[in-house]
Amino acid sequence: MDAAKRVQREYYQTHPVQWQMERFQESETNWYWSKFAGYENHQWDGTPDPFATAINALAERKWVGIESGTSTGKTFILPRIIYWFLDVFPNSLVVTTAPKKEQLKRILWMEMASAFDKFTRIRTFAEMLTLSLVVDSRSKKAQNSFTRTTEYDVGHEAIGFVSQVGAGEESATKMQGFHRENMLFVLEECAGLPPAIIKAVENTSTAENNLVIAVGNPDSQLDALHQFCGLSKTVHITISAYDHPNIVLKQSLIPGAVTVSSIDFRKEEYGEDSPFYKSRVRGIAPTEAVDSLFRNAYMEQCNVNNPEAFIGGDINRGKEFQNALGIDVANSIDGDKACLAWGTGNELNILHEFHCPDANYLAYNIMYEDDTLRDMARNKFFEHDIVYRTSKLANHQIAHWNIGVDAVGVGVGTINTFRDNHIKVIGLQGGQLKKVIPVDKSTSTPLYEYNSLRSQMYFTAMLDMKKGEIRINLPPNVYKALKRELLVVSYSVTGGKIGIEGKDEIKKKLGGKSPNMADAFVYWNWMRKNYYRPTRDLPFG
Repeated sequence: MDAAKRVQREYYQTHPVQWQMERFQESETNWYWSKFAGYENHQWDGTPDPFATAINALAERKWVGIESGTSTGKTFILPRIIYWFLDVFPNSLVVTTAPKKEQLKRILWMEMASAFDKFTRIRTFAEMLTLSLVVDSRSKKAQNSFTRTTEYDVGHEAIGFVSQVGAGEESATKMQGFHRENMLFVLEECAGLPPAIIKAVENTSTAENNLVIAVGNPDSQLDALHQFCGLSKTVHITISAYDHPNIVLKQSLIPGAVTVSSIDFRKEEYGEDSPFYKSRVRGIAPTEAVDSLFRNAYMEQCNVNNPEAFIGGDINRGKEFQNALGIDVANSIDGDKACLAWGTGNELNILHEFHCPDANYLAYNIMYEDDTLRDMARNKFFEHDIVYRTSKLANHQIAHWNIGVDAVGVGVGTINTFRDNHIKVIGLQGGQLKKVIPVDKSTSTPLYEYNSLRSQMYFTAMLDMKKGEIRINLPPNVYKALKRELLVVSYSVTGGKIGIEGKDEIKKKLGGKSPNMADAFVYWNWMRKNYYRPTRDLPFG
C-alpha cells in the first residue's frame, strides 16, 4: 500500500463519520440526527446523537452497549460500522452473533447484503456468502494455492454464528478461539445471549483494538445487555424513539422506522409506566423483564427492611395465615442446592439455601435436634451451621399440613421420610387446585385457570405481593438473591390458562443456577394459606 493510502486509512480509523460520508457516500444525518433542521430546541430523551456517539466511541477503542427502543435504526447502522471497521483496519476480523439463526441471518446479515454493493465500490474483490464476508476474495485463492504473499490480507473477513441459549458453553468455547490484533465483536439482540457468551467475549478481547458493540431492546436490568452496558469500559448508549427524526420532525423521513402512531398505541395499550413501554419505546431497561410475573415494586412494598415499604396486614390473622415451611429439595454434594423457607403467619423469616447430599436425610435434619441426629447416626450435614440449626420444627409451631415439599424427582425421598416418621407433609406437584380459584358469582365459572399447580403457586405469590399481604423479613443479601430469582420468571397465557416458564428456562437466565430460593419462597407462601388442613385437628410437627 502506498503512503497516501496508508495515511488516508489511518485518518479514517479515528474519523469514522467522515469515512461514512466520503468513502461510503452516505448522509451525515444518518449519524447526527441533530443535523436535521428542526432539532435546534429538541430535549433529548436518550443519548444525544446515539449512532455518532457509538461509532466515535469505537474509534476511540472503547466498548459500546446500546439499549434501544424498537424501529430506531440500530440494524441499519450496524452493517455500516462493520464495513468501516473492515475497510480501515488491515487483516481485521468481525464476529457477529445473536441468540437465533433467523435473527442473525434475516435481520443483521440481510441488512449487510443490502449495503454490500456500496462496499464493493471501495473493495472491488469483496465476496459475501451465507454469514460470511471476505474483504478480498483473492486472499482465499492465495491461501488455497499455498502461495506466500503479503499483497492480500488472509483472513480479513466478517463471520456470523449463532449463540444459542441452551448451547451457551459450546458457543462460548468457539468464541474464545478468535484472536486478532484488529477484531470487532457485534452482539445482536444481546439481551437474549447466554451469560457464558458475554464472559467469553470479555476474556477474548484483550488487545488494544479488540472492540465490542452490544445492541438490543432491553428486557430488564438483569439481562445480559444491561449487565454489559454497566461494565466500566463500556460506553452506555440509550436510543429513545422520542429522539428519532420521524418523531421529532413529525414526518416519515425514514420509511419503516418508528412512527407517532406506533408510540401512541403502545402508550394506550401498556401505559407509560409499564416495563414494555419503557423498554420498547424509550430504550430504558426496566427493573424486571417485560413479561416478568413479579415486579420490583411488588417486592419492595413487602420488604420489612425497606423504610418506604407499605406492609399490609398483621403477622398473624387467625386461620387465614399459618406458620409454614416450604422445602425445595436437592440431592447433591456440590451441584444443585436445597432451600428451606420458614415463616410466621404471613412473614417470611428464614430463607436458607445449602448443599444437600441426601434428600432423605434432609427430612431427619428438619425433624430432629442435633443431639438426637447424632444418636440416630442421621447427622450427615450442617451441624455447625448456626442458621441451619435454628431451622428445626421444634423452633416453629408448624402443623403437618402447612409443610410443602417439591414432590418432583428427589423430593419424593424427603416426603417418604417425613411420612415414615408420622409427619404427613404435602407433596406439591400436578394440576391446579381448583377449589381455591375465585369464580364468577353469576356463572360459577373460574375467573382464571392454570396449566399446573406450580404456575398457580407462583401466580398466587405474585398476587399476594401485589396486594402487600406478604412480609419479607430477610437479611439484605438474602433478599437481594431472592429478588434476582423472582424477577426473571416469565409467564404467558395459552388456551386461557396461565403458565410460568419451565425451570430449565429460568436456570438459563440465571446463568445455570436453579431458582431454589424462589421455589421455596413460593411453596411457603402457598402452604401458609391452610389449603390442606384436615377436617379434624392434629398435633403440630
